[in-house]
Amino acid sequence: MEPKNKFRTMTEFIFQELKEDILYGGLLPGQVLLQDEIAAKYEVSRIPVREALRMLAAERLIEMKAHRRAAVRDRSTAEIADLFLVKSLLEPWAAAAALSHLTTSDIQLLRSIYEKMESAARRSDLVRYVKLNREFHITIYKKCGSSSVLQLIEHFLDQSSRFVFYFLAQGGNTLPQAQAEHLAILRACEDRDESLVSELIREHSNRHWRRDPSLVSSSQLAPESSLIGGQKTSAKRPPRPAR
Repeated sequence: MEPKNKFRTMTEFIFQELKEDILYGGLLPGQVLLQDEIAAKYEVSRIPVREALRMLAAERLIEMKAHRRAAVRDRSTAEIADLFLVKSLLEPWAAAAALSHLTTSDIQLLRSIYEKMESAARRSDLVRYVKLNREFHITIYKKCGSSSVLQLIEHFLDQSSRFVFYFLAQGGNTLPQAQAEHLAILRACEDRDESLVSELIREHSNRHWRRDPSLVSSSQLAPESSLIGGQKTSAKRPPRPAR
């Protein structure tokens, strides 16, 4: 096999495909993944599928079951609240620490990402929006000066992405409110206001769960798709490696 893109192996490709389905609403907690069906879908043997599932289990996104089965891992409302609590502690510090290191180019990139988020919000493209949301925040945090803190933040951003997706999928004023908060964060970064950006990001992170953690639970949604035989909710996929 000679991969022709960023994925070196079919294992990596399948892992990323399944991970994005979990993070962006294509697969909901409790949905079962069958190795044989996944292998048939991607026209591969069970070996890369099995390894991809092990990688997902290591990231606590799925649980391995008997008979070559796995299921998307569920989270209790208490666990979801813990995810956002940790985010609300780490991210404000990282943002404040990053401000003095943000360059003019960084600020321009933040504004460009914000404008792309506006476009995604107008189209109600939630998958694109949540991906850009992660990019927006990481653009700030990666300048915090601590690779250990950044690694933790990236982990918790990944763990919480699907719950942000569920929250935004409820409609109403969720997207406009999120965008108003992102604009305020952008302006605080432009002004290099450490105290303000820290407070804004703390409130932004808390908003998803403080009133009621069940608001970010997948139980609020009916599964609209499944891995096999369903219409995916995710955006266009990257090209797979050559087999």
